Amino acid sequence: DYMVGRGSIIFAQQCGQCHAVGGPKLNILPRIRHLTPDGIYAQINGQGIATTYMPPFYGNDEDRAALSIYLSVVKHKAEEK
Repeated sequence: DYMVGRGSIIFAQQCGQCHAVGGPKLNILPRIRHLTPDGIYAQINGQGIATTYMPPFYGNDEDRAALSIYLSVVKHKAEEK
């Protein structure tokens, strides 16, 4: 799916310096386990504003949507295991 692939690229570019999906860096999965897809989008949208410990997200609404879709998919796959 296009949006999942796009979200994966955005994750690597904007989140990958600090976070990983289940990897050796700060695992993103425990940080989003309680969030719905809309909650993930809101978290991304609030970065640098509501959550000043995170840098702001650089991108448009479609980029935010792609990243939230990607994170929702990897979260769902992790929950299936």
